[in-house]
Amino acid sequence: MARILFSAATCSWIDPATGLPEVDDSTITQPSKLRSFLVGNSGYRFCNFMETWIDLSPDGRSITASGFTPESRMYRGPSFAHIPSHAFSVSRQTFAEADAVRFTQIVGARTVSPEVIGTTVGGILGAIVLGVPGAITGAILGDTIAHQITGFPPIWTKIQIRIFRDGRAQGQILQHSLFPSMTIFVQQERASATPGASYDRASHPNGQTYYNATKEVELPDWKARGWGPLANSSVPGPCAGNPWGTTKGVTGGSENLPG
Repeated sequence: MARILFSAATCSWIDPATGLPEVDDSTITQPSKLRSFLVGNSGYRFCNFMETWIDLSPDGRSITASGFTPESRMYRGPSFAHIPSHAFSVSRQTFAEADAVRFTQIVGARTVSPEVIGTTVGGILGAIVLGVPGAITGAILGDTIAHQITGFPPIWTKIQIRIFRDGRAQGQILQHSLFPSMTIFVQQERASATPGASYDRASHPNGQTYYNATKEVELPDWKARGWGPLANSSVPGPCAGNPWGTTKGVTGGSENLPG
């Protein structure tokens, strides 16, 4: 029995050119990256690392099993003020085809720094003025105000990998949030699952080497349209809404819990 292993990854990052308070490593635009960087929890908002496999029968004529490795998940660093982001549940699907297996994986997160800071500051001020009841009320008000003024929608990516019975494999980005920037990397041929394995940058569906989200265009578009049900789910590239249908609501709600 032979096993064919293949992986791909997307790095979602904030371009230093935006001048925003929180930015990422500009080397994410380089032609290749090592596996150790992709799973290193640093230099990006998050990395959707997807690693899949298929097993072949001894004669190589049929696929007997398939799956995702434990390394297939989201890797992320802290958000603004070193506060962990809220991680959404990972969504995976597997589709059997005539001569291949097709896999998809969606991961995403939402920065909760504004809400956490607002809750903390509101609670402290409320406690100073009114004691324990004031702390509770202040925390709720702080969360609500911060969420309504500066609360951000989820950021997310959806990757697809197809592994063929003859040993070929393909990795590509299907869809992603309107913001931030995003680069996809695909395992080099015969790359091993070691820290030194190299991954090549792949082209974005729009033909560019990577998706560059700007402060002037994509950031306000994402703030306006990043909430709610996923839109244009069959169109590749940047997409309004989010896979979990998360709406803005009044407060941060369950997305105000770093995890």
